[in-house]
Amino acid sequence: MPERIEFGCTHARVAVSACPHPFETRRCDYSVPAGLSIAEIVEIIQPDPLLRAHGIALIGEAVIDRALWSRIRPKPGTRLTLRLLPSGGGGLRIALTVVIAIAAIAATVLTAGAAAPLNAAWFTGAASAAGALAGAAVSVAGTLLLNTLLPPPAAELSGNYGTDTPSYAITAQRNDARPWSKVPFLLGRFRLTPPYAALPYREVVGGEIYWRALFALSHGPVTISELKIGETPLSNFQDVAWEFHRGYWQLPDAGTFEAGSGSFPGNPSFGDTYACVSAGTVDGTAYAVGDTITFNGLDDPARAAAWDRNQNVPFSLFPDDVYDDPLNVAVRYGTPQVRSSRINADELAIELIFERGICHIENVPAGKKKDAGVTVKIEQSPAGANAWSTVLIRTITGRQTTPLYWGHRWTTTEFGVANDTNDWDVRLTRLSGNADEERNFGNFSWFALRTLTRGNPVPIPGVAMIAMRIRSSEQLQGVLDSFSCVAQTIARDWDAHSSTWLWRPTSSPAALFRHVLQHPLRERPATDAQIDLARLEYWDGITRPANRDFNGVIEAKGSLYDVLVKIGRVGRAMPTLRDLLFSVIIDEPKSAPVRLFTPRNSWTYDAEMTHAATPHAYRIGYVDAAQQWRADEVIVYDNGYTAANATRIDKVEWPGIIDRAQAWKEGVSIWRSSGCAGRSITSPPTSSTSPASAVTWSPCSTTSSPSVWPPAG
Repeated sequence: MPERIEFGCTHARVAVSACPHPFETRRCDYSVPAGLSIAEIVEIIQPDPLLRAHGIALIGEAVIDRALWSRIRPKPGTRLTLRLLPSGGGGLRIALTVVIAIAAIAATVLTAGAAAPLNAAWFTGAASAAGALAGAAVSVAGTLLLNTLLPPPAAELSGNYGTDTPSYAITAQRNDARPWSKVPFLLGRFRLTPPYAALPYREVVGGEIYWRALFALSHGPVTISELKIGETPLSNFQDVAWEFHRGYWQLPDAGTFEAGSGSFPGNPSFGDTYACVSAGTVDGTAYAVGDTITFNGLDDPARAAAWDRNQNVPFSLFPDDVYDDPLNVAVRYGTPQVRSSRINADELAIELIFERGICHIENVPAGKKKDAGVTVKIEQSPAGANAWSTVLIRTITGRQTTPLYWGHRWTTTEFGVANDTNDWDVRLTRLSGNADEERNFGNFSWFALRTLTRGNPVPIPGVAMIAMRIRSSEQLQGVLDSFSCVAQTIARDWDAHSSTWLWRPTSSPAALFRHVLQHPLRERPATDAQIDLARLEYWDGITRPANRDFNGVIEAKGSLYDVLVKIGRVGRAMPTLRDLLFSVIIDEPKSAPVRLFTPRNSWTYDAEMTHAATPHAYRIGYVDAAQQWRADEVIVYDNGYTAANATRIDKVEWPGIIDRAQAWKEGVSIWRSSGCAGRSITSPPTSSTSPASAVTWSPCSTTSSPSVWPPAG
């Protein structure tokens, strides 16, 4: 919103609307005492004589000659418009071009000397494009549109009509692999069914089957909650281990800390990372030497919940590379079998299958099953060295005649001599006698040798991921592909109480707007100096009290501008460049006119009325967080229409909404902004020889209002 500055304390005032800097589009509203000359007012708003050397002044729509500035004193109640310009020729033309290029919002309509707010917006394009336009179009639908280069913050209407098919916001229900696709970009709070960051794999440990998976949640940082498989909380499953990387942009080294002291470091900043140099327990959490902790800002720094562990090291639950060597080797007594791993084998795993199980069938009583056992020995040696070290001797017990799987996994460096290339020979020996497979069952085959290399399979900074290992036996049906969680973006959020930007979970459109611009996934992230932070702070002060939150996931390919538009629509704003800074145009009433039209600056006037079909209702699809994140819709009817007689219903695509009340309010705003749709006024662009004047345009009034909320159901 333009700055409003008052000078003096007299009751007789003159309103001044001015662009005080010749190279900025920033506009300020001033209130100065009556009796001052135009020259004196210009000196007040721009003390630098070099910057105020050239400009245009208007009282109403009359241009005041520069030579008369020191002699003319605006009367109380009048409005003075000032535009300071760069020096040199063509200043007037520059003024007109810049005025057209200003991305401005709803102006105050002056009617018969009285000010009335106009719930409308004047949107314009870039200055370079303005000169090329053959004409400027103004659509009066509660919004004045100078051209279509910068559309207003409105919903996207589809061409689907009727009441038969409901509109739903679709979300994935299964985890899947998406090679070469985009990582989801969470903005706000949403339930995620994340894609695999790498293909999951199955392993057999003992007689149990486990699944290991790595999920790419979103570009981070994020906070997570409500971890589920299907609709069952993850905490209800047995033998589950998981690790979480929050997706920090960077992990600045803040020094060391001593867990043995019993306390965490003091006064940390978001992302500060400390290395543990003495083992100990702090707030009930044990830390070993070499562990790192990173401050997440989600709790008091004295609590363990405020610190994330080992964010700068690869996952221990999911390796960088998994290579399965499929085998079908029958292992018999007295004939050890040897197979070789691949290089860089940080871990090895073998899997065996007892095709007919392990069991002894008794004679008395006939056919009764009895436990039986088979003893195996696993050894490893550096490849070709024939220097064997025992990894495990184990007796595998069973009482079944159906196939039985068994496996073992180990860390190679924990056994035997060092190996620079980390490639190994593995020898498997059967220590028990062979089974006759008539009354004694227990013959087996070695069917897999797995080589695992530790590391980060997704070496992309700033991506939040979860690695998981879960027992599948008697818990899951098939692969782990129904994992979900609720996540929320952690971003720099404007805190009005402290007047600072704080890293914290947020759904504020202003915070997410800045977050997208400065995220390291961009090739050239914007710096603070390239963003109109003051404007975003002001915007946050509008959206936060109104509970206008953006909550969604960006998955489809699109431009930066497309994402900013989606965020802005929920906050009733549009992205723009303001003095070459990333900024927003906010749909709000203004206290002063921005652009006025009169016979002095417009001619060859044309007008027409369009008669597009008017919908009876708008159907807004959204995901309802309060109803277990199910897809839902809300229908907003025009006056006189209900579900019984509405036949033309426009479907509205409005991403970012997860609350029924918010969806309803946006439907109401569509009706309010479309109350005067259909009137179009066109005229050629302003001549470069015409003064940069100001005039008032009064749109038609909006008399229609939507039905009362909440609707039935």
